[in-house]
Amino acid sequence: MQKKYKIMIIALLVVTFSVVGASAAWMNTSKPGTADNPLVSQGYLDKVFSIFRSEVQSDLEAQQQKYDQLHNQYKGLEKELGDLKKVVNDLTNGQPTTPTNPTTPTTPTQPTNPTPPTSSAKATIVVDSSVVNFRSGNSTSDSVVETVRKGDEIVALKYSNEWIQGTFNNKTGWIAGWLVKSKSGHQIAYINSSLVNVRSGPGTNHSLVTQVRSGDIVRILSEQGDWCRVILPDGKEAWIFKPLLTRI
Repeated sequence: MQKKYKIMIIALLVVTFSVVGASAAWMNTSKPGTADNPLVSQGYLDKVFSIFRSEVQSDLEAQQQKYDQLHNQYKGLEKELGDLKKVVNDLTNGQPTTPTNPTTPTTPTQPTNPTPPTSSAKATIVVDSSVVNFRSGNSTSDSVVETVRKGDEIVALKYSNEWIQGTFNNKTGWIAGWLVKSKSGHQIAYINSSLVNVRSGPGTNHSLVTQVRSGDIVRILSEQGDWCRVILPDGKEAWIFKPLLTRI
């Protein structure tokens, strides 16, 4: 009986020492986040965050560079578009892209006492066929206003589709352009742009006199650089930018 108790006491002591040993081993285990267990340590987290922040910063810098490049390209295209609009506007309004230097304008000679222009001073054409119909419109289907003969003079007003509008015997009508010629000594041209500025001198620095429209016929009196001194359909003298005229 005593032997049995001794065995039980020994077994109990063994179990007790085992539990105590396990507890001691557990107590000696390193806590998460320490140097012995670095998987979730503060230093590890700081390192991961630093790498992530560096990658994000690098990506932001790359995106900023792309934005700056696109922005510069946009500004360049915007400037080119503005220059192109200016050229188109200058040509439409009878202004050369490189205007005459305003500090040294050239003023055309003006007569001291100008006399009102007569009809013979305006753009004049001469009938070059034996008998020609002077019609109400620029087509052979339009009615005949007058019959004109070779040598008759017509004051030219407008050009359209190879027909010329003019006045003859106080009547206004149209005549086929291939049946007439310019009067001797007359250089005739028509406006080839929709709306053109007419100026008092050969340059955009001169004052605006009036405006003429596409097809209006003028008589060229002289030329100076890129400008022509002309007689307008109403008989006034003025200057027009040469590229906006097409000679007949």
